[in-house]
Amino acid sequence: RHPGRRGRTTDTNTHEPTMAARTNVPSTTRVCRWRCGNTNARKMRHACAQATRRTDVDLELVMENDQLHSTKEQVWLVAGAVATLTAAFAKGCVPASGTQDVLVGCGAAGAGFLAADLLSGIYHWGIDNYGSASTPVFGNQIAGFQGHHRKPWTITKRDFCNNVHGIAIPTMMWAALLLVLPSNCALDVFGSVGGLFVL
Repeated sequence: RHPGRRGRTTDTNTHEPTMAARTNVPSTTRVCRWRCGNTNARKMRHACAQATRRTDVDLELVMENDQLHSTKEQVWLVAGAVATLTAAFAKGCVPASGTQDVLVGCGAAGAGFLAADLLSGIYHWGIDNYGSASTPVFGNQIAGFQGHHRKPWTITKRDFCNNVHGIAIPTMMWAALLLVLPSNCALDVFGSVGGLFVL
């Protein structure tokens, strides 16, 4: 050990004040340092919270009357779509037996994923580049998709169900169709996995 700055004793290995040096500091000084440190930390947290609230308030969304948080209706729509697609998947898996059926199911699942990726990409490209808010049937989706590219940060602020509820009804209808058709392992697995990845 050797004398440190201001006459304090420091450890030669860590160059930190030793316990003896720390205990020589008056208790009132230690309390003041602790309070100042906590006060600065509280000020920083308060400033960050204010900045976050200000950012949320100042957000300008593309769609009129739009919001970032999920409503109960949106949550139920997404939950219904997931439930019906899961039921369709189970319907295709239940009658499967033997190695051949397992291989067919795995192949159908992979094909469903690839088809969902390809078809949703083509659809996304189409409404990104063609049409407008006044386009019949697809106008709202077109406005939302094209607006997303003008203000891409909005998707990072949205709740999951708020973001995907628009596709929930079509996928639910697709799953309902699979449920009423006769059981077919390949078709049911292909359709349900594809629907889940689209969602």
